[in-house]
Amino acid sequence: MYIGYFISLVIASIIAGLMGGDIVKSVGGWILTCITCMLLFIIIMMIDDYNVSQFCGACPMGTAIVDALSSVAVNLLIFGALAALIALIKGRS
Repeated sequence: MYIGYFISLVIASIIAGLMGGDIVKSVGGWILTCITCMLLFIIIMMIDDYNVSQFCGACPMGTAIVDALSSVAVNLLIFGALAALIALIKGRS
């Protein structure tokens, strides 16, 4: 399951790099996508407490939200850099 999460993020950042045009638009699209997903995760966790267990086993809502925010921040940095690299390579060719 975790490999699927990783592969989908890699493919999404490659598509953002290819379709964005320049580096700023590519990274901006990736940031917008990550923020939207983060907000949807938080909304889903607030609606149903069962979904909190996907982020941490027996922790309160606040800790689960912090865990979701930290994972999204890491994804923003790592895969945003990948989207920028793809946009840079595409721009040079």
